[in-house]
Parts: sequence; structure tokens; C-alpha cells
Amino acid sequence: MSVALPRPRPGIPVSRHALPITRQIPRPEVMVKRWSGEEVGTLNVSMNGAPHLTAYTIPVQINGHEYNLILDTGSSDLWVPTNNFTCYNASQVEVPLSQCAFGGNYLDSSTLLPLSEDIGQHHFNQTYGSGDSIYGNAGLANVTIGGVGVNDQEIVAAAGGYWAHADGYNDGIIGFAGPLAQGMYAGSIDDRALDGPGRRVFYENWLMRAVREKAFEPYFSLTLNRPTREQEQSTAPVKDLGQLTLGGLPDIPLSDVSVTVPNLIEPLPKKLAPASGNHNTTSIPNDTDADAAIISDTSECYIPENCTVGQTQGASTWWAVPVTSWNFPGSDKLNASAVYDAVTILDSGTGLMTLPNDVAEGFAAAFDPPGVFNSTYSFYTVDCNATAPEFSVTIADVAFTVDKTDLIYAGFSEFLEPGKCASSIVGSAAIGGLQLNLL
Repeated sequence: MSVALPRPRPGIPVSRHALPITRQIPRPEVMVKRWSGEEVGTLNVSMNGAPHLTAYTIPVQINGHEYNLILDTGSSDLWVPTNNFTCYNASQVEVPLSQCAFGGNYLDSSTLLPLSEDIGQHHFNQTYGSGDSIYGNAGLANVTIGGVGVNDQEIVAAAGGYWAHADGYNDGIIGFAGPLAQGMYAGSIDDRALDGPGRRVFYENWLMRAVREKAFEPYFSLTLNRPTREQEQSTAPVKDLGQLTLGGLPDIPLSDVSVTVPNLIEPLPKKLAPASGNHNTTSIPNDTDADAAIISDTSECYIPENCTVGQTQGASTWWAVPVTSWNFPGSDKLNASAVYDAVTILDSGTGLMTLPNDVAEGFAAAFDPPGVFNSTYSFYTVDCNATAPEFSVTIADVAFTVDKTDLIYAGFSEFLEPGKCASSIVGSAAIGGLQLNLL
């Protein structure tokens, strides 16, 4: 963290209220293997951290009960497991609930209100980039974060799935991404095998609702504190590892280095009818039908307040920014397509930076001594006391340097030889043209 005096960005207020973050830092081996207020204003939510998982959690109240949910800017939905949750392993074989190791705060699905008739029946069925897969029923609940309440918010009572974030602390996820990342589908949960693009259903998540209802200004920011190496290797949750600020910037010292870039917006499909398992519910634009998403009547809008007849209803998938380049010793010798001009997701749900394979390999080679690829876990092993190379990210011609302390991760120590850690940059093929990355 920089020690420069705080400077408000043009048009963005500074908040004096925080919600704490908790970060849990035991990561299950199966997951390691898969790295291939009353007025408009600002509010801060303290964040905690969850064991070896590199996940940040915040307290969320649902119908008056508190849950510790992973704050995920890379997904959109809020779900909590029910007490009759069916747990599966990575091979989709049913196993005891204890293997999913939730925090113990389960949702009573009978407390949820049913969806309105104009929305129609639909369900949740989502597979995350980490490989976790969750399904469940949608319903309405009152959801409060940091004193900001949204009534009759659509959430998910998770009925089953594979959950590798099994740390014994988190109670599910709250997603802060855009609607195109949502995992809702028309019809009954019993018909989820039929789910596909034409059955998708979109809605306003908690963040979108709170902003539309003017609970706070249309900004949020995350401040993530660095755990010690001992905390990274601990199986205990770590309290107060940062804060979620709703409505502006945190009231802390900030660097005067900043850049403003647009988020990427894509057309949201048109709503054709109330959700039903009997017919399609969305119109998916494609290259052969460029006008498919243009709104002809407000009944086609999922979010009428942000919808104009004669135009497409724009929406975001993730918080994605254009990165000019990733810079480190030797990066200029790599394939230009791997290093330059890539769209990157700002994802609080992943602790490591997932970049093109060439970048991960080249960066690992720049350690002293060089990193070695671990084929068992698909990351690069480095000495815990190795000298990490300089690494920066250029966005709109402004370079942001990543602290060297953050380039070596100790949370995998239980799977490695004594004295060995992991490079914080892992390789992956592009997902839909995007490289997942937490800056």
C-alpha cells in the first residue's frame, strides 16, 4: 500500500465507512490441481479471509441471519447452501456433506418468497472457472450488506453441487459481476440437463438493485491487505484483511497513480416471455442477426430502468479492462500475442494471476533461482526465499507495479517440499478471449 496522501478521483467520492474482509488461507488438494446507510453515500464493509483458499469473505444478512460469503467480482449470483445440500466430489459422485465443508450456516429455503408470475419459474445452474459447480432454486429474500438493505432480492437456495472451496468457514458466494455472468435458467431444477443459451434468464443482482435504488453512488472498491507468510500457511481464518467500500473510495492513504478505462459492455439478450421450461426465454444475438438484441418494446427488457426502445440493452459480463502489456525481465522476447493487448478480468474470487501460458513460463524463468513447472498441480514451484523478478501491468499507458512480496505464494506449502512455494502467476489458455487475473 502506498503512503501518499489520499486524493479523491474526479467525480468519485471518498468513503468513511468500511465492511471488513476476512481471508481464509486451507486449500484442498483437489482445488490446487485445477489451476489450468439511510442516505445516498458511501459504506465500507470489513473483509475477512478464509484458510489456504485465498478467498475474501464479507458478512451478509439474509432475512436477518448472517452468513460469511465469498466476495466474487468474477461472478454475479448470491447463493447459500440449504441444510439438505447434496455434496458431490470432482467426479460427480455423491459424498457426505462434510466433504463440502461449508461454514455451518445453512439457508432455510422455506423462508424465501416465490418469484413473481411475470418472472416465471427458473433455477440456478453454474459451473465456475475453478471447476466448482452449484445448482439450486431461486427465490426472494431481504439482503443487507453493511447496513444497506435490498428487499425481495433474488437469491439462490443451493440444493447441491461440487464445492472445492471447502474451508469450513465460507457459507457460499455473493457475486458482484454483471448480468451476463449469471447462472439462471428457465424451468424447473429437475430439467437442468436441458440448460443452454436459449434458456438463460437475467435479473438484477444485489449490487445492481442497490445502485438503482440509490442506496449509494454507483461505485465500489476493494482494499486487500497482505497476509503474512505464516497466515498464508495457517488453517485459521484471518480477520480484517481489508475492506469493501460501497459508493466510492476508501478513506485511507492512496497513491496518486490512477487510470480510467471503460468497462466492456455487450448486448443483453431480449426477454421473450416469462421464464418457462416450455420455450426459449431469451434472444441470443449472433453475427448473422445483428438486430436480434434491439429492443422494440419495454416488455423485452430485463432491467426496464436501463433500457431504451430502438437500442440494445447493454450489460457487462465481468469487470474487464484492456491491459496494454505485462512487463518483466524477458517479456519482450515472448510472443507478442501473449504479452500485449489482452482484456483482463478483475476477479476477487481468484488469488493467483492466471495469464497466458507463455507469460507464466517466462515469468517463472526470471526468478533467481528459476521456477520449475509442477505437473501435478499445474503451477510453477519456486524457492520461498527466491528473488522474484520485477513485474508490472500497463493499463492505458500507465504501469502498475506488483509488490514482489505478492509474487511468491506460500499457501501450497502442505503439498510441496519444505522451503518450496509457488509463483503467483499461473498459466491458462484464454477463456472466451479473456485472461483471468486478480491485480
